[in-house]
Amino acid sequence: MSLGAHLDELRRRLLRSTVALFVTFFACWTFHQPLMEIVLDPLERTVTWLNEDLFELYERRIAEDPELSREAYFREVNGETVLADPIPLQPRNDRASSSFFSYLKVCFWFALFIAGPYVLWELWQFIAAGLYKEERRVIHRIFPMSALLFFTGVLFGYFMMLPYGCYFLFGYGLEQMRPDPKVEDYLAFVTTLTLALGIIFQLPLLMMVLSRVGLVDPKSYSKHRGMFWIGSLVVAAILTPPDPFTQLMMAIPMAVLYEVGHLFARLAHRKAVSTELTT
Repeated sequence: MSLGAHLDELRRRLLRSTVALFVTFFACWTFHQPLMEIVLDPLERTVTWLNEDLFELYERRIAEDPELSREAYFREVNGETVLADPIPLQPRNDRASSSFFSYLKVCFWFALFIAGPYVLWELWQFIAAGLYKEERRVIHRIFPMSALLFFTGVLFGYFMMLPYGCYFLFGYGLEQMRPDPKVEDYLAFVTTLTLALGIIFQLPLLMMVLSRVGLVDPKSYSKHRGMFWIGSLVVAAILTPPDPFTQLMMAIPMAVLYEVGHLFARLAHRKAVSTELTT
């Protein structure tokens, strides 16, 4: 293909990807409130756990000092004792435009999450035009696995790291400080954490491909295992808030993914060697 043909192909791929993103975004916008509820669910679970901790904390405080007024901490609702001033389930919105732009961000990230595989496929198809047939066959094989690993990383961050990470961060120093998260800060934390995990979960695939094409010997993965574990702690410290609990929640899966990638790399290397011997 000539340069003009390549540019025309790129234009078509970008146009299709942009249309797919816009269509998906407007479809998501029709469900912006349910989507926001999905995003806020980990925070609501975190707040529920924190209110339970506050209840136990106030109970111990009153038991240690009988002169404290119980009405200052608790109240009765339909015969049930609840906190007089619980932590609100919803994040704080301190600007007039925060709600609107928060919905826009949520719909955009959901659109990118849903239409992302198609956008990546268009990108792969453009790159494949300059590759050999065997290289295109390899891309077609690894693409579904890459998308699956990305979705797995995002879901792991949503169901595991978000609620427990927020619980640890907000619960630290709960006796002296009450958490009051801003919606912008929470959404930034959600997107950074989930996208970072989606990318990190590509590690086994990257290790397998490098060994399959002969760039990295699988034995070097075993030799540098300790260095990778230290590096995973450094990467986790950069991508997560500065607390050991959240860092370990990211570093430990990275170490597990490294071992899985090592296994895949050994299998891919053996297959490459056997293919060379037969040919």
